[in-house]
Amino acid sequence: MGNVSKAAEIIGINRRTHYEWLELDAEYAAQFKDAEAQYCDLIRETVRERAIFGTQHEIWFKGTMVGYRTEHSDRLLELLAKAKCPEYRDKQEIQISGEVKHVVERLAAARKRLASHHSPEEPLQR
Repeated sequence: MGNVSKAAEIIGINRRTHYEWLELDAEYAAQFKDAEAQYCDLIRETVRERAIFGTQHEIWFKGTMVGYRTEHSDRLLELLAKAKCPEYRDKQEIQISGEVKHVVERLAAARKRLASHHSPEEPLQR
């Protein structure tokens, strides 16, 4: 269903009960996880169909339906392309100014300083 509040209302429970069951009942939690996966599959299939095959819309003229037109979703197709085709993904670059060697040396010196003030009984956090 995709909406915990609405589903809880339909079966006559408080939405908090659902979350309590998730914590207390492993079988319920497993079934809910499976239901969520099925819902995600439905969403994926709907996105794919609307992007690739489109949706049918009636065409009316002077009170009479005269045909259909198919409307595709360019935005959904773009999202599918970015998810499945690396060449369509947004390019991201990281630029580092200065010399990397200098940065590495400064980090090593900082680690040495930390280690010299660190108690041997406690693990060193990284």
